[in-house]
Amino acid sequence: MPLFLLISEITISNLPQVAVKDATVVTTDTWTSMGQEDEYKKRLQDFKGFMIDKNLMSYAKKEAILLHCLPAHMGEEVSEEIFEKIDLDINYYLKKYTTKKFIKRRIK
Repeated sequence: MPLFLLISEITISNLPQVAVKDATVVTTDTWTSMGQEDEYKKRLQDFKGFMIDKNLMSYAKKEAILLHCLPAHMGEEVSEEIFEKIDLDINYYLKKYTTKKFIKRRIK
């Protein structure tokens, strides 16, 4: 019987650099959801300094991935540069792994 050992650590901090230090997964979500439009300006101010950009991701591990629910607001919770990189990474991994496995399954 296979034995799995999962060791993980979650860091919660109000300092983004501390929160992502050596992380393998960095995640964020939109700062203003539907129905919260009246709080938009306040939320932008409250979350100032928390945008995930190239500089912030440099604190994470080199192979770290970023998870983000859609819709994303580029220039707010995530920089356009990082968001475009996510798209490139996703397309790369989908083409490299998913498509081949899917095709092999369909052929059988």
